[in-house]
Amino acid sequence: MATIHINEICSTDPTFQPPVLVALSDILAQRINSRLGRKVRKLQQAVQAEIEVVKGEFERLRSVYARRDENGNPVNVESERDLEDVRAFRLAVDELMNDTLDIEGIPFAAIEDLSLKGATWASSIIED
Repeated sequence: MATIHINEICSTDPTFQPPVLVALSDILAQRINSRLGRKVRKLQQAVQAEIEVVKGEFERLRSVYARRDENGNPVNVESERDLEDVRAFRLAVDELMNDTLDIEGIPFAAIEDLSLKGATWASSIIED
């Protein structure tokens, strides 16, 4: 099993390219057999699904910690000024981002002969 830290696949930076997905794309760009190709695609789907779950949880936290309008509804959070408790929100987001995902990774032996980018070799999706 490979352990992927959530902060390796998610970020509040919209330009962030998750290293795990970059590594999986790098592997798919190689001449690999269909069995490994299917496995890599399934891993991509699993990681994408986890990204969506984390984004949903982040939005839930924003809503939970948002200030309330006169009707008791959460305001749209555009900055920390729109939060009731910035410290608690940061702690909750840190907890979310420091969580892990255990997933079946790609054995090193399955890709050792490929010409991959350096970052791919360092990816947490590659198992020893």
